[in-house]
Amino acid sequence: MCGINVIEVSYIHMLCVMLPTHQSKKMIKKITRDISIIKYRNFPLWEVDEETDTEYSHFPKTHSHYWVKLSEEDDDRIVENLASELSKLYDLLGIDELIFFSSHNMRWISKYTAKRNDYRPLIKATSYFDKNKLNGKFNGAIKIDKINFQEFFKHFIVLTNCDSGFFHNHFLNEKQDILGYVHYSGEVQFSILNQEMNERFLEKIQTTNFVDTMRENSNRI
Repeated sequence: MCGINVIEVSYIHMLCVMLPTHQSKKMIKKITRDISIIKYRNFPLWEVDEETDTEYSHFPKTHSHYWVKLSEEDDDRIVENLASELSKLYDLLGIDELIFFSSHNMRWISKYTAKRNDYRPLIKATSYFDKNKLNGKFNGAIKIDKINFQEFFKHFIVLTNCDSGFFHNHFLNEKQDILGYVHYSGEVQFSILNQEMNERFLEKIQTTNFVDTMRENSNRI
């Protein structure tokens, strides 16, 4: 066998089985809501005091904020294209992890959405959350590694489009200097929290297929 005996082949096979692969590494991490609120203080928060019907909210102090959309609007491929372009932008920004979190204390997948079986992309999205144990009563943050950006964004966007209660969710990098938000229309808001990230964002956004939505009360790219 090309100069390798049976014992050597068996030893090499054993090593290959024992060595960890990149795919086996867990890339999705759940973080409890209490820890998320303390650790990631630049996430927005919103709650209602039901006794007084009073709203309480928090939004981080921002340097600037932008609203962008895809330069070419293709309704049939908007989910795939938007997920791809978001992944590309964060790669250009050198961001390897993102944390997703709801400003409102609620489960990620509502009971109603979990029961729906009328739209195949939504079924795939809820199945993805089920597979990664992000269903049930879980209401904390979800940390995603770079390798999972595109797939997670795809299901995240579908849920944004299909679940009217999903609009509370934002995403933030570990350094907490760029806060993202996807609107159900497919437009994306980026809130930039410091000058350094703002300069980098304005440089890198030019190399993507995002364009300014020209919304009022937002900065121009």
